[in-house]
Amino acid sequence: DKTPCPGRPIVSAVNSPTEKISAFVDEHIGPLARAGPSYTQDTSDLLRKLKGLGCINPTSLLVTADVESLYTNIPVDDGVAAVARALDSRTVKKPSTATLQTLIRLVLTRNAFKFNGRHFTQISGTAMGTKMAPNYAVLYMDGFEQALLARSPLKPLCWWRFIDDIFFIWPHGLATLAEFIELANSMSPSIKLTFEQSPTSVPFLDVSISLTNTGELVTDIFRKPSDTRQYLRFDSCHSLSHKLPIPFIQGLRIRRICSDSITAAERCRELNFDLVRQ
Repeated sequence: DKTPCPGRPIVSAVNSPTEKISAFVDEHIGPLARAGPSYTQDTSDLLRKLKGLGCINPTSLLVTADVESLYTNIPVDDGVAAVARALDSRTVKKPSTATLQTLIRLVLTRNAFKFNGRHFTQISGTAMGTKMAPNYAVLYMDGFEQALLARSPLKPLCWWRFIDDIFFIWPHGLATLAEFIELANSMSPSIKLTFEQSPTSVPFLDVSISLTNTGELVTDIFRKPSDTRQYLRFDSCHSLSHKLPIPFIQGLRIRRICSDSITAAERCRELNFDLVRQ
């Protein structure tokens, strides 16, 4: 967990002048964001990718990276340019790239809100509450990482990203990883990444990824220290259709994520204890 806990500037776009414009833009940039080379949809997608790697060099380093406050730190001109490059790659260029660029700038520069009795206009980055924000950020990061990987003489074995959370495997040693990190944080004055690396295990999304001394990648459930493992009480005034699926869904999640049957059995015992003590 992050300490101290950072604030999250979120502005609701519901019934705002740009709400429908943002939704229209998102409809057209969403498929482009999902087509990126590093795009990771969810945990299941990550697990499929890890399985596809097979055995790797056991001396490799497992690395995660996180962009600090990505949404509010994307320079407007750079973000619009990154989306424009993606739009230009479309087979059918309707609406035109120029039209969508104009609409994106409207969403980014006409984001007015009221706080503590005062009126503000966001002049940098994008608000987390507007519809197009996630896919806009994904396309910006596509351009950022492609430029980074092109400039780096050494490449990671794999590079996967969920919006602003990155996982990669570095097979070139600790010294060259430090050089790569320095390069990454010199790419843009407003975009800074924090890195964590380990020769044995790192968390990414809700998965703990470990590397054995034989080069095998194994996975386990990852829980943040703040996870209290509280579930809906069975004697609560909720319908059975809400309560009965909880053990099955949580057990299915364990079986999906845990690559080792012994570990999965232990996590199921923990789940049973957590459900009984509710």
